[in-house]
Amino acid sequence: MTGKSIEELKAQVSARVDELLPELTALAKDIWDHPELGYEERYATERIMTALEGHNVPVEHGIAGLETALHATVPGSNDGPRIAVLAEYDALAGMGHACGHNLIASSAVGTFLALKAIKDDLNGAVELFGTPAEEGGGGKIVMIEKGAFDGVAAAIMTHPMPDIGAGVTGGYLASSKVTIEFHGREAHSAANPTYGINALDALVMAYVGVNGLRQRLPKDVNISNRISHGGAATNIIHGFAEIEFQVRADKWTTVEETLQKVIQVAEGSAAAIGCTIETRFTIGERVEKPYYMEDKQVPALQELVKVNMQELGIKLAPPMPGVSASSDFGNITQIMPGIQPGMPIPGAVTGPHTPGFAVAAGEQAAAESYLRDTIRMMAWSVIDLLNEPGVLGRVQEDWATAT
Repeated sequence: MTGKSIEELKAQVSARVDELLPELTALAKDIWDHPELGYEERYATERIMTALEGHNVPVEHGIAGLETALHATVPGSNDGPRIAVLAEYDALAGMGHACGHNLIASSAVGTFLALKAIKDDLNGAVELFGTPAEEGGGGKIVMIEKGAFDGVAAAIMTHPMPDIGAGVTGGYLASSKVTIEFHGREAHSAANPTYGINALDALVMAYVGVNGLRQRLPKDVNISNRISHGGAATNIIHGFAEIEFQVRADKWTTVEETLQKVIQVAEGSAAAIGCTIETRFTIGERVEKPYYMEDKQVPALQELVKVNMQELGIKLAPPMPGVSASSDFGNITQIMPGIQPGMPIPGAVTGPHTPGFAVAAGEQAAAESYLRDTIRMMAWSVIDLLNEPGVLGRVQEDWATAT
């Protein structure tokens, strides 16, 4: 330990961010140029590993039994607490990086490398976790269940947002999906219709039945759906049909209860037509508990991040009513204090999961500005957690009492 003040450490990290910025901007653009779906992010993980190894950082690859998960550590000056910085890098089908995960990945790598510059002055370790398949695959849930985060004291990452300012209080809804297959019996629709058992009829009845179910559900419950298979031709009685339902709510237990009601509606509809059904959960098919959980809000951690944003001159967004998104980062906050502030992409007009947001996430000048602010904010917050006496303890106490 050199006895440097918090202010000196933050200034040193900020200078290191400026040095790293060209490399990190190139990393973000390279990942943007090579979009990959969840659990298939081989190019992104290889690119991140190459970047880390170029700074003499050993990387564990394939942790938690996931090919595209990774882990690296910057040990501090002592055996103090461990703070995790999380990276995501999966893209959206047909839309590329319309959720800005290329920026999430590069900002996490940048935060990790910037803090490496002051490792001998940190009262604990900084750990980078590459977490695959946030977009429906539940990579973080797998990693939790496999013990990848055991012993970590707190976690931080960020999420790109439209250019309306930064936010620290936005939360996540719990969510899960169920796919329901209806199995009947094919027949020619004109020559021998009485032989058939129409799986599509059962599906349509279930669709209508779930719409009726909405009236009996709490106001915070949201149900959406898509018919993924409605038959192969018009001149047959359909022997197979498939629909996927997604449920969101304030609590994962409410999601679980609602999905069971949806399945009951499907069972009744199938029985009325003479079909059978099969169900499978399609969020996190690799996990034991297939729910994206709501996040635990930690006011002490939010205030810490907000203060650093203000000191860096980052504009804060006005308070927004409610939340509508879901993420497996919510599961992280159920096992440790965690925060995922929203950071604006300069010039981004539309929100995530739109073509315009994908374009904004790939703009070099916007990425550079986003990364500069985001990395400094995360690195400063980690410094406070590790080196400011009492801060991490207050955060953990706040988390322990949060609902």
